[in-house]
Amino acid sequence: MASFNVPASPPTYEVDLRGFLGVDFSSSITDIDKRRSPLGYNFINTNGTIEKRNGYKILAYLGLKANINGIWNVDTVSGEYFIVHCGTKLFEVETDFSSYTEILTGLADNISQGAIINSKLLILDGKRAVIYDLLENGDRAKYLDESGYIPITQIARSPDGLASQIYEQINLLQYSRINQFISTETDTIYQLAETNIDEVELVEVLNDNAVWETKNLNRDYTVNLANGQVIFNKAIGKPVVDGRDNVRIKYRVSNTENKAQVNKCKIMSVYGYAGANNRIFIAGNPNYPNILMYSYIDDITYIPVENVIKVGLEVSPITGMARLNNGKLAVLKDVSDTDSTIFYIGYATFNGNEAFPLEGSTKGEGNIANHAHAVLINEPLILTRNGIFALNTATYTDERFVYHRSYYIDTKLKEEPNLEKAVGIVNDGKYYLAINDHVYIADSRFKSNNSNSRYSNYQYEWFYWTDLPVKVWFVWNNELYFGDKYGNICKFRNNDDKDRFLDDTNPVKVEWNSNILDLNNVTRRKNIKRIAIQSNPTTSKMVVGYRIKKGDKNVLSKEYINSTFPKTTVIRKKAKKLSFFSLYIENTEETNMSFNSIAVVYTVGSYYKGD
Repeated sequence: MASFNVPASPPTYEVDLRGFLGVDFSSSITDIDKRRSPLGYNFINTNGTIEKRNGYKILAYLGLKANINGIWNVDTVSGEYFIVHCGTKLFEVETDFSSYTEILTGLADNISQGAIINSKLLILDGKRAVIYDLLENGDRAKYLDESGYIPITQIARSPDGLASQIYEQINLLQYSRINQFISTETDTIYQLAETNIDEVELVEVLNDNAVWETKNLNRDYTVNLANGQVIFNKAIGKPVVDGRDNVRIKYRVSNTENKAQVNKCKIMSVYGYAGANNRIFIAGNPNYPNILMYSYIDDITYIPVENVIKVGLEVSPITGMARLNNGKLAVLKDVSDTDSTIFYIGYATFNGNEAFPLEGSTKGEGNIANHAHAVLINEPLILTRNGIFALNTATYTDERFVYHRSYYIDTKLKEEPNLEKAVGIVNDGKYYLAINDHVYIADSRFKSNNSNSRYSNYQYEWFYWTDLPVKVWFVWNNELYFGDKYGNICKFRNNDDKDRFLDDTNPVKVEWNSNILDLNNVTRRKNIKRIAIQSNPTTSKMVVGYRIKKGDKNVLSKEYINSTFPKTTVIRKKAKKLSFFSLYIENTEETNMSFNSIAVVYTVGSYYKGD
């Protein structure tokens, strides 16, 4: 009886892909970690699983096909609202988005910044600053230059003006100011601190009952505006209490440039002595590009004329401000040939008053965007022409001033047009940077080292989303919202939303790509026998394909419904004589795409002859 030798089957091998991370748009095609995707979009890592991002829904349309330029949540004496800057108008919007009311018009149609100090919201749009008073019952929105605090600039002033004491500084936001005098038995002419005044607005004298009594023009006094004098018809006499001011004169000196110096600002930060959040620091006026101004304590209606800091050279504008963990305020600039890129403002006391001295500067990466910087887990991030960098918050004497954080997305990010218009925000441990309907997300949960980035002690993992028309961000109740360029207020959907994977009415399209796989053997051809993809027990659909030398090849479409156990998708579609290949997994429908591991089973064939 004849016998036959049956050839042994070639051994099979397995490569496992798991522990997936984010995207890598920057490494060379052969150097990408197999846990990262070189082409993927619209996915996120959720507790170790790659899945499609949630879509967004439109909550309100404000009746104007215009940019949403700013949104702030406020608690007023009349209830809670959103204050929304849309186009050139300001709206008060109910928190359930059921109705809205126009409260001001004439704003600039560009992104604005806002902050709340002592129950007042200050909005800077680069045209005319707006103040919204949370404690008012009626018209809460006013222009800041109509609400400026009236300072008492001099006290204990003699009628001839030769003796006086400076009390408060002139307010850049206010034409009016007050001088207080101590009267005499004989003097009738009271010399104000300034000449060529516009108007004497109020004259008061303290009577014997210690009540301020208003005097009348012509009947009680006349004025000489050119000389800055108030001339009483008769001497007032000595004050009831010796040495106490008993004449109060309010007058006005117009200086439109003072108000314009504040109104044209578009950058702000909350800062104060020893970490207090009680002053507004403002900058960004194109006519004063290197000037930083700051308000009085707890009063954004008062910016004393001397509360001005000259930061570096005029040829290099201030582009932003960021608070540091060491108690300093970093004032940011773009790169220039002659100026530093980061200046450090500290705090001190001088003659019993709080002061904010300029304490040094460094030159390196420059901030290019007014609205992109944000603080991610105590780390201030800025957008530069070379990517995202973190400010070193230890001390400005350290060797390293910034750290590179965006290596994995830099190649794509730096190709974005108008990158200086990007807007950033932090929510739930993630930094979101939006530009040109794209969003780049840094996830602070994942950090890794990369030798290709010279200026880094670690990198964040990054994700890339598309088809998101973000104009401005805002966070409310720890959830992420945005305003778009069409007058809509939008919110990312919750996981229990039945339309979770719809952007408005359109399905979110998602794609994940593996790196180029050589299956641990560069010299030989490989034959793919099968691929197994493990998914969580959720409703999910995936379309899987191969990317090989001859082109892309769709190999399987699979859909799962919620179940108790994880699901394993097995692909038996073979591919032969491969040197390299990659996988793509995609979904273009209104369902999830979810997976957490991939196993590739293959055999090894003959030696590859080369290209």
